[in-house]
Amino acid sequence: MPSNRLSQLRNGLPVQLIDPTTQQLIGTGAINFISPSVSADQQSILSKARFRNSQGRLRDGQYVKARVIWNRQPGILIPTVAISRVAGQNFVFVTENKTVNGKPQQIVHQRLVRLGDIQGTNYQVLSGLQSGETIVTSGILKLREGAPIQPQS
Repeated sequence: MPSNRLSQLRNGLPVQLIDPTTQQLIGTGAINFISPSVSADQQSILSKARFRNSQGRLRDGQYVKARVIWNRQPGILIPTVAISRVAGQNFVFVTENKTVNGKPQQIVHQRLVRLGDIQGTNYQVLSGLQSGETIVTSGILKLREGAPIQPQS
């Protein structure tokens, strides 16, 4: 672990093992050892995690990625490509079903959102979006407030 995470590092933190080629979760374990000293040349702390392998998914010498879960909190993750930035503020386009001239139509509304940390290719949304709302993830540079859209599957 990087030494700048020392204050957050503790026994019992969950760790996920991920297959680097498929990005699939292989197993979940927990940190069970933290070295009392920092490696001066690498500025890192040796830590170890223990994993159950009752299904035999882990093999000796297998290359995996490890992800430490520093904290958990409920929230919404949206793709980074769904964000548009205007004057230093972050926006998403949210869809709304309306009836126009007796026909059902989807239109978009530009909505200000407050973003948290980036997680992979997603942003955590801290405010401005509710669970279950549909957002636009492509072609956002061509959109404007109240524009009709035709969703693609």
